[in-house]
Amino acid sequence: MEIRNFGIGGANSRQILDHEFARVESFRPTLAIVLAGTNDCGNKDALLPPQVFRANFREMMARLNAMGARAIAMTLPPLIDRAFKAKCGEDPFQGIMPNERVKVVNAIVREEAAAAGASVVDVNAAFAGTDLESIGGYIHQRRNFTYDDGCHPTVVGYHRMAGLLFDRIRELGLDTTRVACIGDSITYGSYMHGEGKAEPDGKNYPGLLNRLLNPVETPAKPVTDFVRKAIIYQVSMRAFSKEGTFAAVTARMGEIAATGADILQLMPFAEADADEDRAHWSARQKASGCDNPRNPYRVSDYFRIDPEYGTGDDLRALVSAAHAHGMKVLADLVYYHAGPTFARRHPDFVQRNADGTPADGQWAFPKLDFGNPELREHLWSNMEWLVRDFGIDGFRCDVGSAIPLDFWEEGRRRVEAVKPEIIMIDEGMRGDDQRAAFDISYCFPNSHVEDILRGDLPAEDFARVLDVVEAGACRGARLLRNYDNHDIANDHGEERPERVFGPFAADMLLFLCHTLGGVPFLYCGCEFNDAARHSIFANKGQYVIDRGGDHSRRQALLRDLARLYKGVPAFHRGARAWIRTDRPAQILSYVREADGARHFAAVNFSTHAVRFMPDNIDLADAGEPLLAARAKRIGGEIEIGPYGFIVLPVPT
Repeated sequence: MEIRNFGIGGANSRQILDHEFARVESFRPTLAIVLAGTNDCGNKDALLPPQVFRANFREMMARLNAMGARAIAMTLPPLIDRAFKAKCGEDPFQGIMPNERVKVVNAIVREEAAAAGASVVDVNAAFAGTDLESIGGYIHQRRNFTYDDGCHPTVVGYHRMAGLLFDRIRELGLDTTRVACIGDSITYGSYMHGEGKAEPDGKNYPGLLNRLLNPVETPAKPVTDFVRKAIIYQVSMRAFSKEGTFAAVTARMGEIAATGADILQLMPFAEADADEDRAHWSARQKASGCDNPRNPYRVSDYFRIDPEYGTGDDLRALVSAAHAHGMKVLADLVYYHAGPTFARRHPDFVQRNADGTPADGQWAFPKLDFGNPELREHLWSNMEWLVRDFGIDGFRCDVGSAIPLDFWEEGRRRVEAVKPEIIMIDEGMRGDDQRAAFDISYCFPNSHVEDILRGDLPAEDFARVLDVVEAGACRGARLLRNYDNHDIANDHGEERPERVFGPFAADMLLFLCHTLGGVPFLYCGCEFNDAARHSIFANKGQYVIDRGGDHSRRQALLRDLARLYKGVPAFHRGARAWIRTDRPAQILSYVREADGARHFAAVNFSTHAVRFMPDNIDLADAGEPLLAARAKRIGGEIEIGPYGFIVLPVPT
């Protein structure tokens, strides 16, 4: 099976026909997926009237039929008029703003596709029911991107598109021998990893669809029992305490261990770049209002401990204290990019533009040049130094999937010579990352969870999205489960999930992260119901965890969840199967099974009580709940309150 991306940026329907269809015809697709018309509606330099679009779209359908290809036409996603007005003004649109034009074009798409015998996937309806202007919105805009785009999908939006297409392909039993994805920059995948391609590690819809149609068969490397049962706790030192130091973390090591954590993951502590030239500050750094040049993800010297956090001896004391509590410690490696000071000190270690200036990556920092063997040696030595000199037990690898995999595989080989049971986490996921290099990969559709909590999407939709994400992982991969972390806390500002949805919702999400399958991840402060603002760009003591109030209920829940996760094999290594219910808008339910023992789990994403019955699960003979909140079994049904959850053994 082969999938090709025939997307072309900025093209209206006529330009797609003129520039792409000859290539499509030579490919001879068995299935063609078409998304056209975005630029006809919203590109001031490519606008076309509806009657012209109709003629062009009709020609597309006719030519695809002449090729013998089955066709799926997608409706256009909604556009955010506010963003287009800010970029272009109203004059180019002559009083009819882009989203009104999209409605007309989508009506044409439905009519012409039906006339041509093509299937229609209604992307617009799937997107329009959500808050597009939220942080987790399906469209890039001012709250979730460096540019107020208003048009192109986010990675979550692309996941939704791929899932809709995959469901339709399976429903109709379509031939996917050769799949052509035809369209404009939305198909191309502007701003996304893998743009212009359809590789399974890509984040555009052709890449994600490829992932679904061709599941990864590479088996994940084996891991120790410690890793398989581990719970991770992340510390953002600037948020953890007013002191913001290693010593302050060491002083509270017992509290961290009491959450059930086995792995302590520190944010970067290499010397941050103090360069005040805001041309090399990320958009998030500028927007934070902290006016602090010292971004921990903008490193100036990999071999210097940032004095903001303490000394090398302070770090060693932290590691020793963690080890005394049975925990391992991970350092955060920032190797995708570095600060401008690093680029000046090591000019051969960064990528260059044609004019010789450093080539900046996505966050406005110089990208490191992994084509230079000396850079690789420099960074491998850094990994060895951290393990050998400070007792570090492994690494969280920032933007790990954007760095050549062979670099990480060799890095692991070298540090294993120093400490055999090293642990490595990829901040990202690609099909073979756990073949040899990584033990755990990031994998949780956080923004999708928030859409469901807001009521924009049904709860069962989470299962579809997670299936898309997981399809790109190695077989048997260990995937991270978290609803909060330093990035999420930073980007939400005062609107953190704990504050917006309340502590019961956060309880439910913690339950989900411990029972869904994968590696539970706790962000510092969750044990205190912390809803205070955090910022990775904060100055010392500026934004810190709020430990006020009574947190005994949350802390008891974390202990119960840790016992459940580690003590019941189904939850740390069992298979998962989704279970449909008669209340799919509110309820997400699933079965976990291992060693002949089967457990049914359910959560209520809504703010009201629900009584439901699962499909194909007889709850009448279920055992007593292992853990429940605001939920109980009544015969063959479950009654579950707002943000409630329950897990109970069921017959096999």
